[in-house]
Amino acid sequence: MFNRTEVILHKNLQDPKGLSLQNKIKKWNPALAEKIKSIRVVDLFWSQFEGEQKEFEAAAQDVWWDAITQQKDLPGSDWIVEREYHPGMTDNLGRTGHEALEICCQRPLEESAVTSGQLYLFTGAELHREEISKITETFISNSLIHRHRIFDHVEFAKHLRFESSEIAPKFTPPKLAATAALMIPISTMNETQLKELSQKNLLSLNLNEMLAIQSYFKSEKREPTDVEIEILAQTWSEHCKHKIFAADVEYTEETTHKVGIPNKIAGLFKTTIAGTTKELPKPWLLSVFKDNAGIVAFSDDDALCIKVETHNSPSALDPFGGAITGIVGVNRDILGCGFGAKPIFNTDVFCVGPLEMTNNLPAGIIPPIQLLEGIRSGVEAGGNQSGIPTVNGALYFDPSFVGKPLVFCGSGGIMPRKIAEKQCFEKEIRAQDLICMVGGRIGRDGIHGATFSSLEMTESIPSSVVQLGDPITQRRMTDFLIEARDLGMYRTLTDNGAGGLSSSVGEMADLAGGARMDVRLAKTKMPGLKPFELVISESQERMTVAVPPEDKDKFLELAHRRGVEVSVLGEFNKSRRFEVFYGSDKVADLSLEFLHEGCPTLKLKGHWKEKSFAAKSTAQEVRPFQTLKALLQRPNIRSKENLIRQYDHEVQGRSVIKSLQTSKKQRSTPNDAAVLAVSLDNNLGVVVGCGLAPRMSQADPYIMAQMAVDESVRNLLSVGAEFSLGDDTVLSLIDNFCWPDPVEDAEKMAALVRTCYGLRKACLALKAPLISGKDSMKNDYKGTKNGEPVKVSVLPTLLVTAMGRMPDYRMARSADFKVAGDKVYRLGPQQNGLAQSEWHGLRAELSQNTLTVPQPDWDSALPIYEWLGSKESAGLLRSCHDVSEGGLFVALAESCFTNNLGLTIHSQFNAQDANVAFGEGFHQFVVSIAADKAASVEAFWKNQNMAYTEIGIVTENPEWKWQTEKISVDDLYQAWSGEAL
Repeated sequence: MFNRTEVILHKNLQDPKGLSLQNKIKKWNPALAEKIKSIRVVDLFWSQFEGEQKEFEAAAQDVWWDAITQQKDLPGSDWIVEREYHPGMTDNLGRTGHEALEICCQRPLEESAVTSGQLYLFTGAELHREEISKITETFISNSLIHRHRIFDHVEFAKHLRFESSEIAPKFTPPKLAATAALMIPISTMNETQLKELSQKNLLSLNLNEMLAIQSYFKSEKREPTDVEIEILAQTWSEHCKHKIFAADVEYTEETTHKVGIPNKIAGLFKTTIAGTTKELPKPWLLSVFKDNAGIVAFSDDDALCIKVETHNSPSALDPFGGAITGIVGVNRDILGCGFGAKPIFNTDVFCVGPLEMTNNLPAGIIPPIQLLEGIRSGVEAGGNQSGIPTVNGALYFDPSFVGKPLVFCGSGGIMPRKIAEKQCFEKEIRAQDLICMVGGRIGRDGIHGATFSSLEMTESIPSSVVQLGDPITQRRMTDFLIEARDLGMYRTLTDNGAGGLSSSVGEMADLAGGARMDVRLAKTKMPGLKPFELVISESQERMTVAVPPEDKDKFLELAHRRGVEVSVLGEFNKSRRFEVFYGSDKVADLSLEFLHEGCPTLKLKGHWKEKSFAAKSTAQEVRPFQTLKALLQRPNIRSKENLIRQYDHEVQGRSVIKSLQTSKKQRSTPNDAAVLAVSLDNNLGVVVGCGLAPRMSQADPYIMAQMAVDESVRNLLSVGAEFSLGDDTVLSLIDNFCWPDPVEDAEKMAALVRTCYGLRKACLALKAPLISGKDSMKNDYKGTKNGEPVKVSVLPTLLVTAMGRMPDYRMARSADFKVAGDKVYRLGPQQNGLAQSEWHGLRAELSQNTLTVPQPDWDSALPIYEWLGSKESAGLLRSCHDVSEGGLFVALAESCFTNNLGLTIHSQFNAQDANVAFGEGFHQFVVSIAADKAASVEAFWKNQNMAYTEIGIVTENPEWKWQTEKISVDDLYQAWSGEAL
């Protein structure tokens, strides 16, 4: 029998979903929002139930009905939008609804099904269908994921929504297409046909790669199947193979400032990233660049791992879905690292277009305001629902990110260093170990995700590339796998991310020596999936686990008790082949050597032409406090509190220093990094921070990279992480490159080269090894705007994430001034510049070549960093805040906010020098020290030749003063928080 259940919030209660949608519409189109009196959101559930109607109604009452907060009948409305998922898409509410019915009925309901949707009820007599349609397309229904219908109140009254004839088609299985693998006649194709095959099938392979595949199958004396072509395309995709970083590069430059970059580079990854870490052989490095995440020894008992991923292309299509799969995907990297780690924190960094860009956008572009809300809520849902705190991040605005946003999702985890004498980082698979797919089922979502992410964005994108996440299923799978790990039930594991089974089993087969699997044995969301879809689908919440045959029954029994599905697909072997079957049909048989080593090496060229800048800044600000107020309102500086507060920082009970330092006055200062307790058994803390400076890539990417590293490390030092140049300091870095396609652009390739060498320079100076990372090299949008061709490329961007150690988290420090009378200092050499700064954004009329580019001075900085990272500084500093966006005065203002304290700046301080007050660059901190300790600290700094400047004194009166200039902290706080995101 078929049923429709409408879950209706009581009319006397506020509808938070409806109010949230109204607020979004108000920001997007205030005039249209005025016509809307109210919006109510109703959850829908359609059910196919095996049993009596009476049994269903009793169960449904328990599952969906709350007599206090709900009502039976829909309230009146003028317009109604009904939304549901396309068949085969992940439907979390439907899945949990079905599971809840089974619990209430106390029996399996294998022939029953539940699917979910929503009704949006709009009240507003002046609203028109075209306006409702525009709202729906903008905020409610993504055509790649959903389908919807719009009714006026008359049409809806005639809608036979409760009739079986209306509901039954939702549960009608699709007509099954032919499932046999297709043969691709590649041997006779000419070069034009090979390129057309790659483009048509979304393979993202170039001509040389297609020719290599053609040559391989000629040597095999047969034609490939579509499954084999798809496996090769996934494995060789830029997303998975990182071909640009492995390329042979010819680099030339026109510059008077040589920095030691060679003309011939045999792979940027090998020379500047892995090569840099090779020169820093720290004893605590356990696994780098060879697993799903980097692993470091953190104590005698525990190891920590960390990974940051990008999910740019999926988020550009479906912001919520792209971000949630980004965060749960990187959580699986942690779970699949070594013998399995438990995720203990998440991070997120977003680079998007300015929020005011709402109209006249290129075709197919989601407005930034809508996109930001989607990616934020996706990370929130993935983290909050999985029980993992989101503790650190950043938000960056620039018009270059309107075509393709950058969505960085990070995660860290903890694992014992050893279980039953097995080292945590060891990965071993033996012949006859079983290939087990654990967790979610395979669907049509996420097909071609890896290859799609290796292409530029266009207006025409197939819906199959979109993935949807299910954090509840993943949390259940995580708990099960950690339990199975501790019981020794599996050998090793990896996640099903980009490329699905093709990637996970293909990589594990290389470790084992071979693999044979039957994808027809895999559990699926819907019938009728083709063999190649089963192999490359990136449907979420899945791990591939190598289980010894003698542990199979115990592993499956534990999975059943924990409510986790497992598909046993085959076994690993020593054949040196990757064999895939669909029942009795062999649909793929590839040499592991060709699969993993056969991709041709790219040959790329980069040419750098130095840009012109001033040697010294002469810019002055007559009224520096008014300039400060204007800077505090800029999107890259102003408060992000409304976004941050929607993340759960407290789950797991580890957080010590959070993103915001808040007082009883309900005001907040942004902290520089997160501090978390590693264990409840000791006071050891882990510290996480990040740094990026995308706009500096327009001046010199070599400087941009060093700024990103420096900021990430200064963020850690600000809160009290340990630091020394010796081997006992645990400080590791993660690099994430997001680039406009450099393959055919020598300038962009040169920028990538300079960034890599700048990264290397900073890492070696700080003796901080890189342990993990990711690159995304196709961040361009090609489409049309007003009928004309348009291309939007992102700023070359390097995100550096730093993870450090704090011996005693009780000594952690925050960024806010705490006591009136404390002395305030700028600590660090003044290595500032105004070029590409936030101040430069206010003064856009100034030519770039009249401004200075900051330059690092690592020799002067390192003694300061070592002091800040020592036990000696821990009890001396009342506060510490790094100087970054907006410069010194912005950092000072932020430090005043939490406790509503003022600042008297010494009259002799050169506040009108724009470079001093607002310059951005390297090595600087704002610190406050108790007056009775200041003299001895100053004496120490002077004795150690540390650069510092006394700025002023913290005051009880919440006002800034300098000479005759005054401004209230209230004014500054309102400027910073008045339009908080």
